[in-house]
Amino acid sequence: MGEKTIGFVEKAYDFARQNPKLVPPYLELDAFGVDFSDAHGLWTLLNTVQQLEEGIGDTEMTAGSEAYQSALVFYKSVKMAAASNRGSRTFPAQRRSMKNSRPGSRVESVEPKVRSPAIRKRRA
Repeated sequence: MGEKTIGFVEKAYDFARQNPKLVPPYLELDAFGVDFSDAHGLWTLLNTVQQLEEGIGDTEMTAGSEAYQSALVFYKSVKMAAASNRGSRTFPAQRRSMKNSRPGSRVESVEPKVRSPAIRKRRA
């Protein structure tokens, strides 16, 4: 049920309670009240859960995007090292922290010592 439908049902229920003479004999007002109360409570809960789901989805998307950017930085760094330093025992790597992993952010250069034979063994 949508917000407008909940509003309609609530108004109808309130009107029926205020005017019991207008309630047809085949409509149980107590059952109507229980059904409305259940529907309204579940609608409220559903809206809360949907807001939580949206927040979790947004957070997952942000974290995934930042992780992907970091993975690209690492991949490009290894690719550049493999292309330019095939015989060297060390290579320059670029590192981008999660905080600075957005497009256009500054990339810091570091010089970790990595042995080329280990890289070749992994690729093989």
